Amino acid sequence: MEGFKVRDLRPGLQGLYFKALIVLDLGPVVPVTASKQATSLVVRHVLVADETGSVLLVLWNELVHAFVPSDIVSISSAYTSLNKEQLVLNVGPQGRIERIGE
Repeated sequence: MEGFKVRDLRPGLQGLYFKALIVLDLGPVVPVTASKQATSLVVRHVLVADETGSVLLVLWNELVHAFVPSDIVSISSAYTSLNKEQLVLNVGPQGRIERIGE
């Protein structure tokens, strides 16, 4: 399976697979208040790229500290959405993100 390319992303895509994305930069870890949940949440936006472009990847909770710049990751079952009019990549509930190199 070849995988998706960043240049082809647009809002509303689902079931995306990326064979290899490089982590370029880590945003700050931000606490999130969820009124419907008793647990505390944290989120981090991470800039990832392939040879065709870059996109912000949204990481939640235990994943916010899982990667560092220069890590190569593969992602499955991802989807795209808009956050404050900016395209972002999300790992779905059935999705996976794993470090495959650096």
